[in-house]
Amino acid sequence: MNLRSFIEKYLDESSCIEGFKAKRFETGVECKKCEHTAHYFRKVDLKFQCKKCGNRINLRSGTVMENSNLPLQYWMFCIELMTLSKKSFSALKMQRMFGHKRYGPIWFMTHKICREVSKRINGWLNRICKT
Repeated sequence: MNLRSFIEKYLDESSCIEGFKAKRFETGVECKKCEHTAHYFRKVDLKFQCKKCGNRINLRSGTVMENSNLPLQYWMFCIELMTLSKKSFSALKMQRMFGHKRYGPIWFMTHKICREVSKRINGWLNRICKT
């Protein structure tokens, strides 16, 4: 996906929530209590609720975005920019692009994304080298 189509698809926070929710349903959501995989989504508090035991799971739970108060749109846009570009984006540049007041949360977000990407690349390289 190029940047233009990304921006058109995820124009606002609600479209980001819908897109991320669909991706979570596609990959599967598992209950932490009973390990049941059938859930429905509660729009009121943005949580998945287990159909078996009623346990609620946050939309961001189990992802790199867990325990973050930054908008989902920041996360998705930052991930897209960092994976599309050959060059790196500094946290300060991201902060300016978002118009966010505080540097700390943006720095933490970019470093969590970099750490996750490097984990996945290393795992991929290890699988290739072993064969």
